[in-house]
Amino acid sequence: MAMAWSVLTDFLRRATRAGIGRDKAASALEDAGWPPAQVKSAIEAFADSDLPVAVPRPSISPTPKELFLYLTAFSCLYVAVMGLGTILFQLINIARPDPADFYAGNYFSMMGNVEAKLRSGVSSVVVFLPAYLFVDFRIAKLRRSSAGGGASAVRRKLTYLTLYFTAFVLLFDASFLVSYWLNGELDSRVLLKILVVAGIGALVLGRYLYEMSCEEHFGAGHVRLVRMASLGFLVAVSLAAVIAAFANFDPPGEERRKQADAAREAALAQIDVAVLTYFRAYDELPDSLKAVAKFEHVRLPRDPETGKPYGYEVTGERTYRLCTRFRTARTEMDLVAEGAAYGGYYQTSAFVEHPAGDHCFDMEVKEAVPYGQ
Repeated sequence: MAMAWSVLTDFLRRATRAGIGRDKAASALEDAGWPPAQVKSAIEAFADSDLPVAVPRPSISPTPKELFLYLTAFSCLYVAVMGLGTILFQLINIARPDPADFYAGNYFSMMGNVEAKLRSGVSSVVVFLPAYLFVDFRIAKLRRSSAGGGASAVRRKLTYLTLYFTAFVLLFDASFLVSYWLNGELDSRVLLKILVVAGIGALVLGRYLYEMSCEEHFGAGHVRLVRMASLGFLVAVSLAAVIAAFANFDPPGEERRKQADAAREAALAQIDVAVLTYFRAYDELPDSLKAVAKFEHVRLPRDPETGKPYGYEVTGERTYRLCTRFRTARTEMDLVAEGAAYGGYYQTSAFVEHPAGDHCFDMEVKEAVPYGQ
């Protein structure tokens, strides 16, 4: 590219000295087979002057700024399309669960893992797609304002590197398709996921490959048209995917309430163990949680949202009550589903099943059974 640019500019300098006009020189170059975009960039590198010599415009060679913009743009594009693929994959998992998966029929167990992946995909798209659009706009503005901007060596190298990775992904996609077909697993669920990868890859490959082709054979107008069409399609698909994802997981406030309740469950279990330890030491229940904290030489946990201590009340010689306020309900079905998501583990803590609102757990110190009986 640098040699071609040098040949073009040297020819234009000689043509100007010979009194040949810009339009005539451009026509001669195009007739000789030079791409119109390169001819246009070379002519724009010189000012339109009445002097008998070519007057060069300020030349902007590849700079660290240009390298930064292109690296940032392509990096943001990679993360954004991976996030989009993650969202679409999980939406397919929800719509068409794997019939061979033992827990696929359990909607609640499946959703725990799917929701986490949906949130990860949404966060990638929401952050990196706008960043990519902004940097891509800055690159387009830089190319319009600089002579030969479309022929940037940095841009062409990084673009073709992106095309290489995209083409490689599409080839792997085709190999997976053949592999699933040979294993007899080519159902609609697998086909949809393969189509997602192929569609995203074709969008990236099509945009940049056609854009480079337009630069070499057409003008800047074609490049802008292809760029705007591909970006518009990417934004539309991403927006639809993000909206669909939000409809399939709890909002941030609800998730925060669930995390707070999980902290309350763990805190009550910790307090329960401390009370039992106190009873084993003194053969009686403590009058208050302060006595337990003094005995354990620790600071007992408090409510994660209000900071207030948990409720404790002695109701008998060996019975007591632990109380708190939960923000969400947790039923036996929820526990079974959560256990299925972790390979069948079922949570047995006395505090994991509860309604929403104020709730007390009636606890009892059991008689110690001697070992072997």
